Parts: sequence; C-alpha cells; structure tokens
Amino acid sequence: MPSETHSLIDSKSDEALRLLPGLLAARERMLLEVGRVLHDSVAQDLSAMALICEHLAETGGEHKRELMDVQEGAQRCVEELRRLCATISPATEEKDFLSLLRDFLHSLSAKGRCKGTLRSSLRILPMPHAIAMPLYGSIRRIVNIALRQGKATEVSIGISGGDRSWELRLRDNSGAIEKVETAMQSERPWVEACALLLDAEAEFPQGEHTRLILRRGIPEK
Repeated sequence: MPSETHSLIDSKSDEALRLLPGLLAARERMLLEVGRVLHDSVAQDLSAMALICEHLAETGGEHKRELMDVQEGAQRCVEELRRLCATISPATEEKDFLSLLRDFLHSLSAKGRCKGTLRSSLRILPMPHAIAMPLYGSIRRIVNIALRQGKATEVSIGISGGDRSWELRLRDNSGAIEKVETAMQSERPWVEACALLLDAEAEFPQGEHTRLILRRGIPEK
C-alpha cells in the first residue's frame, strides 16, 4: 500500500509539472489582454475626455479652472495607465532572458525612473522561452512595485555562475521595505512555479533590500 500511495503522489506531481507551463502561459496571455483593454479602451477614453475638457476650458467660462483640473487629472491617469500596461503585459520579443532583463533595466534608466543595473558573468542564461517570459514578467512587476510602493531609485540584478549552476539576485533601495514585501506577495507563487520548472529554488528575503534570490545548482550560503 505505501508504494502504491507514493506512486499516486508521484504521478500527480508529474501531471502538475506537465500542466504548469500551460498555466504560466495562460496567465501571461490574460495579463496581455488586460493591458490591451486598458491601453486601447480606458486610456483612449480618458485621453478623449482630457481633450474635450481642454477645449471647453479654452473657450472660457466660469468653470475654466475646474475644467483644467479635470483635464490635468485625466492626463495623469492616462500616463499612469500606460505605465501600468507596460508593466503587466511586457512585450514578448523572441529574445533570450538576459537580453530582456538588460533592455528593461536600460529603459528604466533612459526614462529617468531609476538607475537600473545588470551585472552578469554569463553572456546567455539558457532558459526555455515558455519559462523565461513568465519569469521576466514577474520580475518586471516586482520592480514596478519597488518603484511605486517603495519609491526606489536604484534597481540591480546580479547573475553569477555557469550554464547549469547559477544564481540571480534582484535588489533595490526601497524606503518602505514592508510595504513592498506585502505588495509583491501576488507574484511569489508564479516565481516559485518558474523556479520549480527550472529545477531551481526561489527565496524572498524579509526585511532587507534583496527582493528575490533564484538559485540553480548552487548551495545556499
């Protein structure tokens, strides 16, 4: 009986691992659709409202100041929605994982959102695209939480090791560590799922500026 029980557990575990990539892909497709709707529908409607308010304000009238306030508020909402869309549904270019991270951090620096740095001893980190994209999406969302909730001004990702044994560390200088840790709870299960498929371990240190540690084949220090 014990052997039969273990066999059943193992078969269910194998089935879960087989289905997990599909679940990760489905989540990314859902987020992509949410981002598309927010950008193409909600943001466009707010942009139209902002233009109407601006036009009405320019015609004068006793409510000119109030109309300008509404126009400015709508424009701020549009900008925030566009940033949110870019975060929850990143582009799915056919690039390797390190190139995606490098481009993302470079864009943060170029836009003045923070100082983004990638340090890697590897030129390429081999990873199936079906895992790389969900993991990349989660890292983007964690970084965005650090920027928005923790007001981080510096974000760094360090990668060391080799093709089969490596370690990834994500750090920032957030001022509100507990607030960031609470906000990023929703991403933890998805990062852990990616780690499971990579035969790696995911660690989320508490009370410090290291947000995430991914280890594959390297013993914990």
